Amino acid sequence: MRNSKLVLTGILFAAVSTASYAAFSTSEFGSGSFNTGSGVPLVPQSTPSSVDDGICGVGSACTSTTSNALNAIADDMVAAGSATSDGSDEQDRIINFFDTSDDGTLTASEVVSTFANISGVSFTYRSKQQAAALLRGVATHCSSEINEACLIAAAGDGDDFIDDAVTTATPAQLTSLKNAFASSSTTYAVTDSHPLKIFDANDDGTLSESEFVTLLATDKDAGSSVNTTGSGLFARAYATEIASGSTLSAAVSAGNSWAVHPPQIANTPSGFAMSGTSSSSQTSTAMNVYDGTCGASDPSSCTANPANVTHTITQTHTPIGGTATAASGAFFSVNTSGQITLASGVSIQDLDAGTYALSITSTDANTTQTYNQSTTTPTTVSLTVSNENGCIMSTDVADGDFNAAGSISGAAVTISGGHDATYDKLFIKGATSSYQQSDGSWSYSNIPNPSGSGTLSGITARYVPSSGMLRFYGSQTKAQWVALFDSVGYIYNNSGSGSSKNLIFSLSNKVPFLHDNNTPSDSSDDTYHFYDYIAYGSGDNRNHTNAISTAQNTSLMGLTGYLATITSQAEQDYINPKVRGHGWLGACDDLGNQSAHCNNVLPSDTTKRDEGEWYWIDGPEKGGYMGRASGYASNPAGQAEWNNGSWDSTGATYSYTNWAGSAPSGEPNNVAGGCSSTREDALHVWSWKSWNDYCRSNGSINGYLIEWGGPSNSSWGQVNGSPISFTTTKTYNPATQGTFCAHQ
Repeated sequence: MRNSKLVLTGILFAAVSTASYAAFSTSEFGSGSFNTGSGVPLVPQSTPSSVDDGICGVGSACTSTTSNALNAIADDMVAAGSATSDGSDEQDRIINFFDTSDDGTLTASEVVSTFANISGVSFTYRSKQQAAALLRGVATHCSSEINEACLIAAAGDGDDFIDDAVTTATPAQLTSLKNAFASSSTTYAVTDSHPLKIFDANDDGTLSESEFVTLLATDKDAGSSVNTTGSGLFARAYATEIASGSTLSAAVSAGNSWAVHPPQIANTPSGFAMSGTSSSSQTSTAMNVYDGTCGASDPSSCTANPANVTHTITQTHTPIGGTATAASGAFFSVNTSGQITLASGVSIQDLDAGTYALSITSTDANTTQTYNQSTTTPTTVSLTVSNENGCIMSTDVADGDFNAAGSISGAAVTISGGHDATYDKLFIKGATSSYQQSDGSWSYSNIPNPSGSGTLSGITARYVPSSGMLRFYGSQTKAQWVALFDSVGYIYNNSGSGSSKNLIFSLSNKVPFLHDNNTPSDSSDDTYHFYDYIAYGSGDNRNHTNAISTAQNTSLMGLTGYLATITSQAEQDYINPKVRGHGWLGACDDLGNQSAHCNNVLPSDTTKRDEGEWYWIDGPEKGGYMGRASGYASNPAGQAEWNNGSWDSTGATYSYTNWAGSAPSGEPNNVAGGCSSTREDALHVWSWKSWNDYCRSNGSINGYLIEWGGPSNSSWGQVNGSPISFTTTKTYNPATQGTFCAHQ
């Protein structure tokens, strides 16, 4: 059958006159008013107004046989979304005509696209229902012959196929549709011959509210106003208005004006928590419930939480590591302000710890509602209850996590980021604890020997909530520290659900930080660095130059120390609460004059040795350019200070800075108060983490920050040529590893 199409095409084309061809050429042979997009040309017969489209045959009229074939293909299209020939000449001609891909299968898109090209109609909905309507339109309008007028008429049927179907339906059928949607079944049975069958998208013989409004929303005149939400309420409204004789546009407009909206709930909290120490037993956010007399698009125009809206709450409870079960007891309610709260007479201590899922159904008892529609809206809110705090009791640290050896001085366990300074706590099981009210810290002594009986001699510990660090003091072997790590408990402020928990275990009581050298192509320094703040004593030399030398004479597990070089906001934010102090950092400016005082750093670029040119002068970043403070002028004392100055990081190797304030009124300003005739050429950090330039001999500095660590391929990050590992991070899943423990 496919070859006969090709032969016929060639014969017909040979018979076309030049004049006629110019008026009715196709995409296969050119462009013109009848460009179908099909491989079968529209070939004129005796006059240009009479067109054989390849469906009916040369010089013949469209017979009832062809009409039957069109309707049969339309039925297949509705049922399956495509059609193939049953082997008859009639069906083969039809499919060949519309089958633009020439694969023997006719799709809805091919039918609609062809008619769009024929008629110029821009169809807004391209579906199997519309394709079927177009095919049936050809059978209806082109009963005698295929010509331009009947094809355009068929295209009109396809554009108005929803309106045509509703208009064709009898009043009895429309009333039955309305009654079906108003009943509890919310479905309406349709046979293949029923005018409303086109709404049956899944072709199961029943028309649902969802199918009805979904297809109605594609109507070219009324579709943009159709509301497809509302649990079928609008389907019932539109069906009722259509049954009353309204046009589609009028029915949709009238249906939208109904007071059929379910209660509208705004600002519903997605989740909240209550603990045994909660001062409030209700959510801070009100639900703001509006009843069904309000417009769905603007519920805020109505009164919130009216008395005619009532609430029913069902609840399930999931204990930590357990399975959700229905919770007995009316524990919760919604108050007149729309807040979820504990029910009258219920205390937080009456609830088991865990997670409650509250399903809240708000019912509108408005008696003025019409058409018997439902007016309820379910809302689910998650509630976390903690009568006790969650706790990790087994830290799972192993000897193989470290490769350090010998006697090790000090160790630490650190909460790795995001800790809650109010509730989180690291403690030592079985040790004697004492609380320091001045800073909220906990000190531990009489620490049990995890490898035997009695207590550990010379070992103490202290936990500071603001830092999230438990620091151990004293010396032990690696094996002894590893055994002691497993005596650490970690209390956190939730019941165990939610994100993972992370702890850093280190064979050093210095502050660990996973350092990023900020160079994506180089991960050699994506290693742990360590930090400590050293406070000066009353007789100490507080000179910046002396701090450089002192820091470099320190060693941590074989790593050489240096004045801290802070090169990212993450590094600054992490270490600040843990090593907070008023101290020197490893940077200087004016190296043309100050190199000898600043670790002998002298930039090779002679244009960048002047006042205001800042460099890191210690550690792995030694010699790294930070940027330029410009705009200095001399004050009466001959010292430089800001005068409409600015900070310029152009060409900086390390562009991060944390100067207090900003130019021209901030830092660095080179104002050498208390520095005699010297200028402010050394960097220090205030205890609140902002930076300032100071003269190197300023005696008001309280201490300095030391840093250890660097790239694994340099002397800063390895010991005797070999990397050393004395840090490990453990991740815990509270849902499977968490328990509930009393606060120690």
